Amino acid sequence: MISSEAVEALKEEIWRRAREKADRILSEAKNEAERILRNAKAEADNFVKNKLEPEKLIIRRRIIGKAMMDGRRLLILTKNDLINEVFSRAIEKLKRFRESEGYERFLVKCLKEAVEAMNPSDGDEFIVYVDKRDLDLLKKRVGEIFKHSLKFKFKEGNFMGGVVVMDSDGKRIFYNTIESRLESLRPLLREKIASILFGEVKESGEDR
Repeated sequence: MISSEAVEALKEEIWRRAREKADRILSEAKNEAERILRNAKAEADNFVKNKLEPEKLIIRRRIIGKAMMDGRRLLILTKNDLINEVFSRAIEKLKRFRESEGYERFLVKCLKEAVEAMNPSDGDEFIVYVDKRDLDLLKKRVGEIFKHSLKFKFKEGNFMGGVVVMDSDGKRIFYNTIESRLESLRPLLREKIASILFGEVKESGEDR
């Protein structure tokens, strides 16, 4: 896998950018929510002028409650956009990782992990999909990586880096690409962003 230092650096960058963007979005959303609430309160006060007191309270709560839901919906609609933007920036960072000294070690480790996950035996054959920029390197290194007498066919893959390994009959496949590893961070990122956005919104709501 990507080195622990690279993973931590990537996570730090993702959290930093997510935090910066989330803070801005949260500020804008709060301003918009306050505007919605002000308008809703004015609308509620105007609407309930000639109503009985218990009825006034019910109607006012309903209108203001809807306004608060609209403010929360504003954040929900921005969450996916934020996640996608942060991931786009992370992908750009990982493109630079391809050019680093650590990438060759990462690539070799990706192949080793993928093949070993299939419990190979002597004579087994595997098809390895790899970015065309990495074909020559892996072809040269594959003999050094495995003790078993394994056979490999290399094909071009359409991804940023890493490997996809398939057994000869196509029944088993192991994705060990940069993209697949980045995707594994997505649920954690969703949770983190939700905590940043909705946790602060909840606290703000409780202050009212």
